[in-house]
Amino acid sequence: MTTTYAWRTTSSTAIAWTPLNIAYWLTWTLPDDGFSVETSGSANGGFTDAGVTYTYTIGATKVGGVPAANVPPGNAAFFRLKK
Repeated sequence: MTTTYAWRTTSSTAIAWTPLNIAYWLTWTLPDDGFSVETSGSANGGFTDAGVTYTYTIGATKVGGVPAANVPPGNAAFFRLKK
């Protein structure tokens, strides 16, 4: 399997492909030229690059995986697009 196709669960017996060490799948609308995804453990700041990978586009929506190593420690994670 590759990031070329949007793999979807079509039945209860289907499997979902999740690459090793991907913690979250994010979606956002297009266009996103010049934007990058950032993450923080607080909505008030301290944002850093989320390291989104395995990106692909479905119509006017972009999908990308956030590696587990880039998720803030604790029980809160905030994401934003920044230009």
